[in-house]
This record gives sequence, C-alpha cells and structure tokens, in this order.
Amino acid sequence: MFIFENIIPFIAFIISYSFGSYIFIREPNLVINRLFILIILSPFIKDLVSMLYWQNFIQSENLAYFSDISIWVLPPLYFHFIESFRENKISWLRFFGLYSAAALFYAAYYKFESRGVLHLYIVLCCVRLLIMWIHTSSANPYISRYYQKMQYTLIYSGFVMNYALLCFIGMADDSGMEKLKLLSPLIIVSFIASALLKVRIANIFYILKKSTIYSIFLFIFVFSYIALTVYLFNYFQIIDNIYAIYYMALFFILFAIIFRPIVDYIRNFIDSHIFKIAFNYKLIVENFSQKISSLVQFQDIIHLVALTFAETFKSNAVMFYNLSSNSPAIEVLYGDKNVCAPQKIDDVISYFRQLYPINVNIQKFEPLFVNYLSSDKISAEFSEFLVQAKISLIFAVYHENIILGFYFLGYKFMKDEYNDDDIQLITTILNQAQVAFSNAKIYNNLVSSNSMLEKTIIELKNTQTELAKKEKLAALGHLAANVAHEVKNPLGIMKVAASTLENSLDEKPKLKDLASFINKEIDRLNTFVSELLDFTKNKELKPSEILIQNLLTEVVEKTSLYAVSENKNIEIGKNDSAFASLKIKIDYDQVLRALINITFNAVDSIGAQCPRPAVSVNASIDSTGGALKISIEDNGSGINESQLKNVTQPFFTTKKKGTGLGLAVASQIIEKHGGKLEINSAENIGTKVAVYLPLKGV
Repeated sequence: MFIFENIIPFIAFIISYSFGSYIFIREPNLVINRLFILIILSPFIKDLVSMLYWQNFIQSENLAYFSDISIWVLPPLYFHFIESFRENKISWLRFFGLYSAAALFYAAYYKFESRGVLHLYIVLCCVRLLIMWIHTSSANPYISRYYQKMQYTLIYSGFVMNYALLCFIGMADDSGMEKLKLLSPLIIVSFIASALLKVRIANIFYILKKSTIYSIFLFIFVFSYIALTVYLFNYFQIIDNIYAIYYMALFFILFAIIFRPIVDYIRNFIDSHIFKIAFNYKLIVENFSQKISSLVQFQDIIHLVALTFAETFKSNAVMFYNLSSNSPAIEVLYGDKNVCAPQKIDDVISYFRQLYPINVNIQKFEPLFVNYLSSDKISAEFSEFLVQAKISLIFAVYHENIILGFYFLGYKFMKDEYNDDDIQLITTILNQAQVAFSNAKIYNNLVSSNSMLEKTIIELKNTQTELAKKEKLAALGHLAANVAHEVKNPLGIMKVAASTLENSLDEKPKLKDLASFINKEIDRLNTFVSELLDFTKNKELKPSEILIQNLLTEVVEKTSLYAVSENKNIEIGKNDSAFASLKIKIDYDQVLRALINITFNAVDSIGAQCPRPAVSVNASIDSTGGALKISIEDNGSGINESQLKNVTQPFFTTKKKGTGLGLAVASQIIEKHGGKLEINSAENIGTKVAVYLPLKGV
C-alpha cells in the first residue's frame, strides 16, 4: 500500500526532475548526451537509479527509496534556476562537479570514513555558490540585480539547509532520524517556490508551461523504463548489475533519438490546446513577417513594430526614440501623447552601448527592465518620465551593430509583467525588423543611386541640348557676320537710292508710292539683320541703377505708339505705384528691348475680333522677396500647348509676320541678368509672361 509519507518524495522527484530535464534536454545534441553519460555511469557510484532500484521499488512497494534519489535531482534543479538568468551561462563541467559532489555525499551517508573529504568538498561547492550569488548581485552598474539576488538568496539558503540536514542525518546513530530525509525535497521545493512567488510572478506561466511539457515527457520516459524493466525481469530473468548498464545505455540512446519529435509533439499540443497564448504568438510572428516583407521605408517599419507591440500586449504606451534623426526625440506612437518626454536619454544610451560594444555582433536583444533600473544611475527627469508614462520595458533597435533607437513599452493589460514568452516574441520581431532595416537601406541606396543616375542623364541631355544650341548659335553668328558684310552695306545704298527716288517723284504719285514701299521693305530687312546681329553677339551688359517706374513708363509709351502704328485700338495699362522710388541695377537699354519685344508680341496677338483688347504691365515682388516680377498680360489669340515650349527658340514664330527672334532675344537678355522668363498661355484666352529680375542687380 502507498502511504502518504512516501508519496510526497515521489511527487517531489517528478517535479524536480521535470525542471532539471527542461534545462539539460533543450539542446539534445549537446547537453543531453552528457546527461545520459552521467546517468549511465551512476550505477558505478551507487545503485540508485539503475534497473535494480526500480525492481526493488516495484517488489516492495516502498516509495521511501525516493527520498534517497532527491539528492540526485538537486544538481539539475539548482542549475535550472541558475540557467534561467539570461546573463549566466553554466558549463557542463560545473554541472558534473556538483553532480559528483551529490554522488559522493550519498556514498558518505553509508560510509562514514569518507565523511571528512566529503565535507570539505561540499563546503567548497557552497562557497562557489556564494561567490556566484555575490557576483550576479553586482554584475552591472546600470541595472539593479535585486530580483536575481533575492532568488539566489532563497535558493542558496535552501540548498545549505538541505545539505546541513542530510549531513546531520548521516552522522546520527539513531535510525529514527532516517525519516527526516523526507524533509529534504520539501525544503528545496518550498524555497524554490518562494523564490518564484516573491520576485517575478510573470515567470510562473512560462515555467509552468515548460515544466508541463517535460513532466509529460518524463512520465512517458519513467513508466516506459519501468514497464520494460519489469517485463524483462519477469519473463527473461536476465537482469543484474552488468546487464543494467547495457540496458540503460540502449534505453537512453533510443530516447535520445526520439526525444525531439516527442517533445515537439507535446509542445504543439500544449500550445494549441492548453497554453493558447503561445500558439497565438506564432500567428502574430507569421502575420508580422508578411507585413514587414513589403516595407522599404524606415519610418513604416518603426510604426509597424509599434503597432504589433500595442495590439499584441495591449500596452498602455509604445514610444520610440529615433537616434538616426537630425533632432532625436521620444515619439509617442501609441498612448498618452501629453506625456512630457525628455529630449535626451544619455543614461539608456550609455547602458546599451556598454552592453553591446560596436565591434560585437548582436545576436540577441536584451531588454532593460525599468522596475530594476537603479535610480542613482539615471537623471531625475528621465526617472519621472518613466513613472509618468508607465514604462515597463526598454529595447534597443540595432542596424549593423549601430543603435538606431529605442522602443519604450508600457505595462501590459491589467499591468501584467512581461514574461519570457513575451520577451522571446519581442526579440523575434526586432530580429525581423533588423533584417527589414537592412533591406530598406539597400532599397533606399538603390533609389538614391537611380535618382542620381536619372539626374545625371537629365543633366547630360541638357548639356547636349545646350551644346547643340551653342553650335547652332555659333553657326548663326558666322552667318550673321557674312550677312552683315554682304547685305548690310548694299541695304544702305538701296536705302539712299530709294529715298532719293521717292523725293524726286512728287509729280508721279504711283511711282512715288512704289518707291516708298521699297523704302519700308528695306527698313524691315535692315531691322531683321540688326536683330540677328544682336542675338548672335554676346553684347556686354552696362548696368546702372534706374527707377523701375521710369522703365515701365517707357515700355508702356513705346507699346502704345506701336499699337497706333498697327492701327489697333488697344488699352495699354500699368500698375507700378508701389515702386515709385524703388531702384534696380540693370542694363536699361537691353532690358527695355526685352520688355518691348514681349509687349509688341502681345499687341500682335490681339486681332480685330477681340471685344475689349488690352495689354497690362504690372510690377510686384516675388514670393521669395529677392526678385522683381514684371507681368505682361494680354487677351489675344494665345498659344497652344504644343508650341509653347518652343517660343523662345530662335526663328520660331506663331505670327504671320515676324522674324522669330523677339522672345529669343528677350529670354537671352533676362538670363544674362540672372533672371528668368515664365510663359503661360491658352488658346483664345490670352498669354501671360512673367519676367523675374534679381533685386540685388548684376
């Protein structure tokens, strides 16, 4: 019959070995093999966990033997909680040393002559525990390790008390003290439970899930081992110490092969049926991966990560501090935007740069728990901000081992703590974000390169166009020089002859009119030659300060005379009253020539069918405040869109008469002054030409 005092150590054995199995079977290719070797070698030290032990247990139904095996599960239990602290990596040599100490201790329980050496070894192990405890308590100046210190204190105290109790029992002669060994597993389990409940309640969910997985696995393992052992013993009678060693070796090798599939199946079953949050986390990661794969802008990636955190954890706040910005500041992405955030967070930056030097390849994102942040290491302003914003976690975001910024995460819904599953999810998301940042950088570099290439191509085309234009003008200049030489002089002679002939034909009106017509055509041809020469020659500017009002007045006067000469009744107006005393430094004659060319074109564009023909000349200061803007507007026939881009090209004209050089000359003069022309036109509506001249002059 099973009695209560024997069930307690049996339960303690199952729970304790589940914790130990979680640590040492996580990496079956490495740790589990060493654990197998240690367990297989255990019969050589003391026949406790061998097949014969199970045979004795089954036949006698005496569960009290499990009080002995509690010593064997102390090392894996101890290292389970040491390993649970992320910054402490326990080597298998330390495990082997403590495991051997427990084995020697059990041997000393029956062989008192070895007690002296054993006690010395146990004292050394306890001192080593104490040193690790003190070291971890002061490992980092930026984070208070209070919670780790408390866990170490409780666990360390539990082991010391347990060893002391077992030593006392081993030295006592009273056989009645044997029952006190039942307290050994209870001491350990109670202190471990206190360490969990006192400090980080959030880890209980995580540990419960992991322990459930490995408890189920251990249940399958233990009872498979017992059933197979009983079967072999009852039907083949071949079990002894020698066969036990080979039997255990084969059994453990078999489990090493099928371990991973079994544990994976158990984990998936638990995730999808018992701990559904973890199963949902997988879906969250999958959805996040799909969304982030299409993002190529840094800001979009930052906002997607923040959105995922806010929706997953129902955090009261998600903020980001962008170090790569020209003016870094904490941006509230989700939460209370009225929180007063500090402009600088040098304390946090110093911590993470100490945690991850620039030359270290970052494989894991370590969080900064605000609850354990030492108040003497941060500024009062930043401390007040963390409290006001209810920040719980701070994560650094890296790209090529350079800190891009920091995420500030508020408390979860109902102020729950972030557990290890949460941290693992955040780490997974940030790892994917890190890849996305790299892809975004590559994409932006390509876009930048393409933009530069396109800009270079446009500049090359403009250069080619300008070169062709210069070559054309050079050829035109050469032609103009020849025309001036070959045509200008004969035109002068023809002009004199025509004028003389016209004056001598007063008695013959018809011939006089013919001579007058010849004279006008000679003048028109002479004007064309003069314009051609002016356009091809790079005439030097002669700037002087002039009143803008005087310039516009003369433009209006000459335009009015031209309209009368063309027999057109056009209203010519101007608006320059605001510039009565404003001066500008320009070449008066050339700018006047440019403006007259524009106004004359305006007069020419107005036909007889226009109901109220008008040309207006207005002056103003442009929006930048650095240039004089002269607007010349008409309500003539206008220019269609296809022709508008060519109106400043030499010899291009939309008029029935004209040389096509008027706007070309005007554009050339304005550009020499550092200004520009803007032409807007619509057919049958009119044209507006804006002339910009820098107020600083030339």
